[in-house]
Amino acid sequence: MASKSKQKSEAAIVDEAIAKYTAWNRQRHDMTHEEYEEAVKYIYTSSDLPLPKRGYLVFKSISEAWKYVAKNTSENEREYQEKLKHPIQPVLGGVPCADLLAAIDVEEQVTGKPIEDPIISGFKALAKVGVFWALDEQCVFVETPDTYLNEQGQLHREDGPAIDYQGHDYQWFINDIRVDEQIVMRPQTQTLDDILNERNADKQAIRIERYGWLPFLGLIKAETLDERENLVEGTYEVLYATNWGKKFVALCPTGKIPVMGVPAHIATCEQAQKWLNGGVEFDFPLNIIGRT
Repeated sequence: MASKSKQKSEAAIVDEAIAKYTAWNRQRHDMTHEEYEEAVKYIYTSSDLPLPKRGYLVFKSISEAWKYVAKNTSENEREYQEKLKHPIQPVLGGVPCADLLAAIDVEEQVTGKPIEDPIISGFKALAKVGVFWALDEQCVFVETPDTYLNEQGQLHREDGPAIDYQGHDYQWFINDIRVDEQIVMRPQTQTLDDILNERNADKQAIRIERYGWLPFLGLIKAETLDERENLVEGTYEVLYATNWGKKFVALCPTGKIPVMGVPAHIATCEQAQKWLNGGVEFDFPLNIIGRT
Protein backbone atom coordinates (compact mmCIF):
# COMPACT_ATOMS: atom_id res chain seq x y z
CA MET A 1 0.00 0.00 0.00
CA ALA A 2 2.85 2.37 0.82
CA SER A 3 4.40 1.73 -2.58
CA LYS A 4 1.14 2.59 -4.37
CA SER A 5 0.80 5.73 -2.28
CA LYS A 6 4.33 6.77 -3.21
CA GLN A 7 3.68 6.08 -6.89
CA LYS A 8 0.56 8.23 -6.77
CA SER A 9 2.51 10.99 -5.08
CA GLU A 10 5.23 10.94 -7.73
CA ALA A 11 2.61 10.80 -10.50
CA ALA A 12 0.98 13.89 -9.00
CA ILE A 13 4.36 15.62 -8.99
CA VAL A 14 4.84 14.77 -12.67
CA ASP A 15 1.37 16.05 -13.63
CA GLU A 16 1.87 19.26 -11.69
CA ALA A 17 5.31 19.84 -13.22
CA ILE A 18 4.08 19.31 -16.80
CA ALA A 19 1.14 21.67 -16.21
CA LYS A 20 3.48 24.21 -14.64
CA TYR A 21 5.94 24.27 -17.53
CA THR A 22 3.29 24.08 -20.23
CA ALA A 23 1.87 27.30 -18.81
CA TRP A 24 5.39 28.65 -18.18
CA ASN A 25 6.29 28.25 -21.84
CA ARG A 26 3.38 30.49 -22.83
CA GLN A 27 4.82 33.40 -20.87
CA ARG A 28 7.51 35.94 -21.59
CA HIS A 29 10.65 35.62 -19.47
CA ASP A 30 13.19 38.28 -18.64
CA MET A 31 16.76 36.97 -18.69
CA THR A 32 19.88 38.05 -16.86
CA HIS A 33 23.29 38.48 -18.46
CA GLU A 34 24.44 35.27 -16.77
CA GLU A 35 21.50 33.33 -18.18
CA TYR A 36 22.22 34.55 -21.71
CA GLU A 37 25.84 33.46 -21.30
CA GLU A 38 24.70 30.03 -20.08
CA ALA A 39 22.37 29.74 -23.09
CA VAL A 40 25.20 30.68 -25.48
CA LYS A 41 27.49 28.03 -23.99
CA TYR A 42 24.77 25.40 -24.26
CA ILE A 43 23.89 26.29 -27.87
CA TYR A 44 27.45 26.25 -29.17
CA THR A 45 29.00 23.43 -27.14
CA SER A 46 26.05 21.08 -27.76
CA SER A 47 26.59 21.67 -31.49
CA ASP A 48 30.38 21.26 -31.25
CA LEU A 49 30.89 24.88 -32.31
CA PRO A 50 33.51 27.27 -30.93
CA LEU A 51 32.07 29.97 -28.69
CA PRO A 52 31.36 33.23 -30.55
CA LYS A 53 34.14 35.81 -30.16
CA ARG A 54 31.68 38.69 -29.94
CA GLY A 55 29.41 37.07 -27.38
CA TYR A 56 25.71 37.75 -27.83
CA LEU A 57 23.29 40.52 -28.79
CA VAL A 58 19.61 40.82 -27.81
CA PHE A 59 16.80 42.45 -29.82
CA LYS A 60 13.23 43.21 -28.80
CA SER A 61 12.04 43.18 -32.41
CA ILE A 62 12.34 40.09 -34.60
CA SER A 63 12.29 42.24 -37.76
CA GLU A 64 15.25 44.31 -36.51
CA ALA A 65 17.07 41.11 -35.62
CA TRP A 66 16.44 39.82 -39.17
CA LYS A 67 18.03 42.97 -40.59
CA TYR A 68 21.05 42.63 -38.33
CA VAL A 69 21.56 38.96 -39.18
CA ALA A 70 21.17 39.67 -42.90
CA LYS A 71 23.73 42.49 -42.72
CA ASN A 72 26.27 40.43 -40.81
CA THR A 73 26.01 37.39 -43.09
CA SER A 74 26.13 39.28 -46.42
CA GLU A 75 29.21 40.15 -48.44
CA ASN A 76 27.56 42.90 -50.46
CA GLU A 77 24.45 45.07 -50.71
CA ARG A 78 22.78 42.84 -53.27
CA GLU A 79 23.09 39.79 -51.01
CA TYR A 80 21.84 41.85 -48.08
CA GLN A 81 18.71 42.97 -49.95
CA GLU A 82 18.03 39.41 -51.07
CA LYS A 83 18.23 38.16 -47.48
CA LEU A 84 15.82 40.89 -46.37
CA LYS A 85 13.29 39.50 -48.85
CA HIS A 86 13.98 35.92 -47.76
CA PRO A 87 15.05 36.11 -44.09
CA ILE A 88 17.31 33.50 -42.56
CA GLN A 89 14.96 31.63 -40.26
CA PRO A 90 15.97 31.55 -36.58
CA VAL A 91 16.05 28.54 -34.29
CA LEU A 92 13.15 28.23 -31.87
CA GLY A 93 14.28 28.34 -28.27
CA GLY A 94 12.25 27.25 -25.26
CA VAL A 95 8.71 26.68 -26.52
CA PRO A 96 9.00 22.87 -26.98
CA CYS A 97 10.83 22.30 -23.68
CA ALA A 98 7.95 21.73 -21.23
CA ASP A 99 8.37 17.95 -20.86
CA LEU A 100 12.14 18.12 -20.32
CA LEU A 101 11.86 20.99 -17.84
CA ALA A 102 9.19 19.02 -16.00
CA ALA A 103 11.48 15.97 -15.87
CA ILE A 104 14.29 18.07 -14.35
CA ASP A 105 11.87 19.59 -11.85
CA VAL A 106 10.54 16.16 -10.82
CA GLU A 107 14.06 14.78 -10.38
CA GLU A 108 15.00 17.68 -8.13
CA GLN A 109 11.79 17.35 -6.08
CA VAL A 110 12.14 13.59 -5.64
CA THR A 111 15.84 13.73 -4.68
CA GLY A 112 15.43 16.91 -2.67
CA LYS A 113 18.44 18.63 -4.23
CA PRO A 114 19.21 20.62 -7.41
CA ILE A 115 20.99 18.94 -10.31
CA GLU A 116 24.51 20.35 -10.40
CA ASP A 117 25.34 20.05 -14.07
CA PRO A 118 26.40 22.87 -16.46
CA ILE A 119 24.46 21.18 -19.27
CA ILE A 120 21.26 21.31 -17.20
CA SER A 121 21.79 24.96 -16.21
CA GLY A 122 22.47 25.82 -19.86
CA PHE A 123 19.34 24.00 -20.94
CA LYS A 124 17.26 25.84 -18.34
CA ALA A 125 18.59 29.15 -19.64
CA LEU A 126 17.86 28.17 -23.24
CA ALA A 127 14.30 27.33 -22.22
CA LYS A 128 13.71 31.04 -21.53
CA VAL A 129 14.90 32.05 -24.99
CA GLY A 130 12.45 32.93 -27.77
CA VAL A 131 14.37 32.58 -31.05
CA PHE A 132 18.05 32.90 -31.90
CA TRP A 133 20.62 32.76 -34.69
CA ALA A 134 23.92 31.04 -33.82
CA LEU A 135 26.28 33.02 -36.06
CA ASP A 136 30.01 32.32 -36.21
CA GLU A 137 31.01 35.57 -34.51
CA GLN A 138 27.96 36.30 -32.39
CA CYS A 139 24.76 34.74 -31.06
CA VAL A 140 21.72 36.88 -31.83
CA PHE A 141 18.69 36.59 -29.56
CA VAL A 142 15.20 38.05 -29.68
CA GLU A 143 13.51 38.56 -26.33
CA THR A 144 10.70 36.07 -25.80
CA PRO A 145 7.29 37.32 -26.88
CA ASP A 146 3.95 37.03 -25.13
CA THR A 147 2.09 34.12 -26.73
CA TYR A 148 -1.56 33.08 -26.66
CA LEU A 149 -2.75 29.51 -27.19
CA ASN A 150 -6.11 27.76 -27.43
CA GLU A 151 -7.05 24.72 -25.34
CA GLN A 152 -5.32 22.45 -27.86
CA GLY A 153 -2.02 24.29 -27.39
CA GLN A 154 -2.21 25.97 -30.80
CA LEU A 155 -1.29 29.59 -31.40
CA HIS A 156 -4.65 31.36 -31.34
CA ARG A 157 -6.15 34.72 -30.44
CA GLU A 158 -9.36 36.28 -31.72
CA ASP A 159 -8.96 39.80 -30.30
CA GLY A 160 -5.28 40.55 -30.83
CA PRO A 161 -1.91 39.14 -31.93
CA ALA A 162 -1.15 35.58 -30.82
CA ILE A 163 2.55 36.46 -30.69
CA ASP A 164 3.49 39.89 -29.33
CA TYR A 165 7.14 40.94 -29.25
CA GLN A 166 6.49 43.50 -26.51
CA GLY A 167 4.88 45.97 -28.88
CA HIS A 168 7.64 45.79 -31.50
CA ASP A 169 6.40 43.00 -33.76
CA TYR A 170 3.17 41.04 -33.97
CA GLN A 171 2.05 37.76 -35.48
CA TRP A 172 -1.59 36.79 -35.87
CA PHE A 173 -2.88 33.21 -35.64
CA ILE A 174 -6.26 31.48 -35.64
CA ASN A 175 -6.04 27.82 -34.55
CA ASP A 176 -2.32 27.65 -35.42
CA ILE A 177 -2.83 29.11 -38.91
CA ARG A 178 -1.01 32.37 -39.50
CA VAL A 179 -3.25 35.14 -40.81
CA ASP A 180 -3.01 38.90 -41.19
CA GLU A 181 -4.16 41.60 -38.79
CA GLN A 182 -7.28 42.42 -40.81
CA ILE A 183 -8.70 38.90 -40.45
CA VAL A 184 -8.37 39.05 -36.67
CA MET A 185 -9.08 42.69 -35.85
CA ARG A 186 -11.20 43.96 -38.74
CA PRO A 187 -12.82 40.90 -40.38
CA GLN A 188 -15.88 42.84 -41.56
CA THR A 189 -13.66 45.10 -43.71
CA GLN A 190 -12.73 42.15 -45.94
CA THR A 191 -13.99 42.44 -49.50
CA LEU A 192 -15.44 39.65 -51.59
CA ASP A 193 -12.20 39.67 -53.61
CA ASP A 194 -10.16 39.29 -50.40
CA ILE A 195 -12.09 36.13 -49.55
CA LEU A 196 -12.48 34.59 -53.00
CA ASN A 197 -8.87 35.26 -54.04
CA GLU A 198 -7.44 33.57 -50.93
CA ARG A 199 -5.56 30.55 -52.29
CA ASN A 200 -5.06 28.77 -48.99
CA ALA A 201 -8.22 26.76 -48.26
CA ASP A 202 -7.74 26.86 -44.47
CA LYS A 203 -7.22 30.62 -44.47
CA GLN A 204 -10.20 31.10 -46.78
CA ALA A 205 -12.39 29.16 -44.33
CA ILE A 206 -11.11 31.36 -41.51
CA ARG A 207 -11.80 34.47 -43.57
CA ILE A 208 -15.43 33.40 -44.07
CA GLU A 209 -15.92 32.40 -40.42
CA ARG A 210 -14.48 35.69 -39.21
CA TYR A 211 -16.53 37.69 -41.72
CA GLY A 212 -19.65 35.77 -40.73
CA TRP A 213 -21.42 33.14 -42.79
CA LEU A 214 -24.74 34.95 -42.95
CA PRO A 215 -23.38 38.25 -44.33
CA PHE A 216 -21.11 36.22 -46.61
CA LEU A 217 -24.09 34.33 -48.03
CA GLY A 218 -25.60 37.69 -48.88
CA LEU A 219 -22.35 38.96 -50.31
CA ILE A 220 -22.06 36.06 -52.77
CA LYS A 221 -25.82 36.09 -53.47
CA ALA A 222 -26.08 32.42 -52.52
CA GLU A 223 -28.79 30.41 -54.26
CA THR A 224 -31.86 29.76 -52.11
CA LEU A 225 -32.94 26.13 -52.43
CA ASP A 226 -35.75 26.08 -49.89
CA GLU A 227 -37.23 28.19 -47.10
CA ARG A 228 -39.97 27.79 -44.54
CA GLU A 229 -41.42 29.17 -41.33
CA ASN A 230 -41.16 26.81 -38.36
CA LEU A 231 -44.22 27.51 -36.24
CA VAL A 232 -43.05 25.43 -33.26
CA GLU A 233 -40.43 27.95 -32.18
CA GLY A 234 -41.20 30.79 -34.52
CA THR A 235 -37.95 30.36 -36.47
CA TYR A 236 -37.49 31.08 -40.14
CA GLU A 237 -35.26 28.59 -41.99
CA VAL A 238 -33.45 28.81 -45.31
CA LEU A 239 -31.34 26.26 -47.21
CA TYR A 240 -28.63 27.71 -49.45
CA ALA A 241 -26.36 26.28 -52.15
CA THR A 242 -22.80 27.66 -52.24
CA ASN A 243 -19.39 26.72 -53.60
CA TRP A 244 -18.56 25.70 -50.03
CA GLY A 245 -21.43 23.21 -49.78
CA LYS A 246 -25.03 23.55 -48.67
CA LYS A 247 -25.78 25.78 -45.68
CA PHE A 248 -28.83 25.63 -43.44
CA VAL A 249 -29.70 28.92 -41.71
CA ALA A 250 -32.16 29.32 -38.85
CA LEU A 251 -33.27 32.77 -37.69
CA CYS A 252 -34.08 32.29 -33.99
CA PRO A 253 -36.46 34.49 -31.93
CA THR A 254 -33.54 35.46 -29.68
CA GLY A 255 -31.68 37.01 -32.60
CA LYS A 256 -29.11 34.21 -32.90
CA ILE A 257 -28.60 33.08 -36.50
CA PRO A 258 -26.66 29.79 -36.67
CA VAL A 259 -25.36 28.71 -40.08
CA MET A 260 -24.74 24.95 -40.39
CA GLY A 261 -23.33 22.82 -43.17
CA VAL A 262 -25.40 19.90 -44.44
CA PRO A 263 -24.63 17.12 -46.98
CA ALA A 264 -25.07 17.59 -50.72
CA HIS A 265 -28.11 15.29 -50.90
CA ILE A 266 -30.17 17.57 -48.63
CA ALA A 267 -32.78 19.39 -50.74
CA THR A 268 -35.23 20.93 -48.24
CA CYS A 269 -35.25 22.60 -44.85
CA GLU A 270 -37.19 19.66 -43.45
CA GLN A 271 -34.52 17.21 -44.64
CA ALA A 272 -31.82 19.45 -43.17
CA GLN A 273 -33.64 19.53 -39.86
CA LYS A 274 -33.93 15.74 -39.75
CA TRP A 275 -30.30 15.23 -40.76
CA LEU A 276 -29.08 17.60 -38.06
CA ASN A 277 -31.18 15.64 -35.58
CA GLY A 278 -29.31 12.47 -36.51
CA GLY A 279 -31.81 11.29 -39.09
CA VAL A 280 -34.53 10.63 -36.47
CA GLU A 281 -38.10 10.85 -37.77
CA PHE A 282 -40.78 12.49 -35.59
CA ASP A 283 -44.57 12.52 -35.93
CA PHE A 284 -44.73 16.20 -34.94
CA PRO A 285 -42.99 19.39 -36.11
CA LEU A 286 -39.57 19.79 -34.50
CA ASN A 287 -37.16 22.68 -34.40
CA ILE A 288 -33.74 21.08 -33.94
CA ILE A 289 -32.13 24.49 -33.38
CA GLY A 290 -34.26 25.24 -30.33
CA ARG A 291 -34.02 28.43 -28.37
CA THR A 292 -30.50 29.84 -28.01
